[in-house]
Amino acid sequence: MRRGRKVALEAGIEFFRVLALNDHSAKGGLVCANATFLFNQTKNMRSALRTLVAASLVCIGVTAAPALAQSDVVLFGLTNSWRYNQITSYDGVNWTAPGFNDAGLPMGRSVLGREDANNSFVTAQTNTALTLGRNTYYFRKHFTFAHSPRGVALTFSNIVDDGAVFYLNGVEVARQFMVDATAPATYATLAANHEATGMDAFTISGPVVETNLVQGDNVLAVEVHQTTAGSSDIVFGSALSASFTLTPLPLNFPVTPPSFGYDMVNAFPGLNLASPFASPLRPAKPIVFLC
Repeated sequence: MRRGRKVALEAGIEFFRVLALNDHSAKGGLVCANATFLFNQTKNMRSALRTLVAASLVCIGVTAAPALAQSDVVLFGLTNSWRYNQITSYDGVNWTAPGFNDAGLPMGRSVLGREDANNSFVTAQTNTALTLGRNTYYFRKHFTFAHSPRGVALTFSNIVDDGAVFYLNGVEVARQFMVDATAPATYATLAANHEATGMDAFTISGPVVETNLVQGDNVLAVEVHQTTAGSSDIVFGSALSASFTLTPLPLNFPVTPPSFGYDMVNAFPGLNLASPFASPLRPAKPIVFLC
């Protein structure tokens, strides 16, 4: 086996040496030099053959797939603007749908709310004042996602008082600090008693993301519920980020491999090859790869 690999390596190096000498490909000399250097330095024929094969693919125009890479993308930050409704109930209205017309709603920068003066964490970050006296407040925001939703994890970093229900493109995807985790939320639904004293984050992934997040324009809708109608504060702010693995593209083989001026012949007469090997016009005898 070792002798077979050595013969194959030497034959391959000779092939690319001929390419370089005939100036059919400037890459031929580089392939020859890399494989020869690796073999002479390490005496590792397997590594030398691997180098030869990889460089050969580049030489004939095959584009190799990039390595996998983890990517984290901020889709919007905590101080971005939201459309909001603090006047009417949305019971019976499909207000979480992407196509809902929210152009008539006021817009304000997050964090939106009203908080007691003794909660410095919230008051220092409040950019839009809301009015007290409502059971439920409604918020909508468009954002763009430029990648495939496959394998994506979404992280929500929130400031909420008291509780909230989150909808992605019209589908409920999460609840935070709500008393009932399953019953449909209405204007009268109450939240648990929660004071916003820091960022409260959660992450969702799997089918709930892959089937509802889309490549392009998306809508995140959030309804914030009070623990009582007479609550002394209302707070909402949210930032959204996505984590995913960049999927490599498949190997891109050219439809017609470059011939570099060579005739295509079958170097293995006993085998039925769909794509015969290349052999130079000069010398007259074809180069045969032995394995």
